[in-house]
Amino acid sequence: MAGCWTRNWPSGRDEQTAVTCYEAAIPWAQLLQLHPTRSQGCGLTILVNDRDEEGGRGYLEWTPGIALAKNPSAFGELYFATDTGIG
Repeated sequence: MAGCWTRNWPSGRDEQTAVTCYEAAIPWAQLLQLHPTRSQGCGLTILVNDRDEEGGRGYLEWTPGIALAKNPSAFGELYFATDTGIG
């Protein structure tokens, strides 16, 4: 897919509270290729895979568009709070 960017994000798990935390940072160089402005959004979704040792597969997806079918038109919209000054 054009504009698709995949990365393994750092994560941490607190076994005492059974909480897993993911941090994500998208480099501006990747976003600026989209020429974002305040009035025009860009598609975005996030998918986190979960594969247990027993072989079961699960996932958590913010909006549709990745897991069941590659469909960018189903992505959510990302809007910027201020203009980037480009484009």
